[in-house]
Amino acid sequence: MSIKGCNLTLSACHESVRSICQAVSSFANEAGMRGRDLFLVELAVDEACTNIVEYGYSGCDSGDLIVECSVKSSGADRTLLIKLTDHGNVHDPTKQNDLTEGLDDLRVGGLGVQIMRKAMDSMEYQRTEDSNLLILSKRFTVPMDPE
Repeated sequence: MSIKGCNLTLSACHESVRSICQAVSSFANEAGMRGRDLFLVELAVDEACTNIVEYGYSGCDSGDLIVECSVKSSGADRTLLIKLTDHGNVHDPTKQNDLTEGLDDLRVGGLGVQIMRKAMDSMEYQRTEDSNLLILSKRFTVPMDPE
């Protein structure tokens, strides 16, 4: 299997989130991801990008959001890697606590990180000198074509 990676840079604004989700979804679909896995990836990417716009750039269109997708493959088993890089404020979603409080005690907007954790197999954050890097991964299996 040979699939060219997905790389794009868009303005970090709410209007770009849909375009990013569509690009990631198209790439994942081309790699063989289907159904529930594809839906979960779209959901997690939407949440992650929205958080970058809101917390990294305080809701302002003041920077870029860089998206890189790749697939690691071993036979029918594959892993989709999504790297989201921005140069906004420090915003580490992995520092958010797991959901332990009741639904009545949640603040508005407090479920996005929980959704990302449940939707993806892993979520890693790295801070370099002036950028945030969020790496999301999702394992999936592509059915082999009957011959």
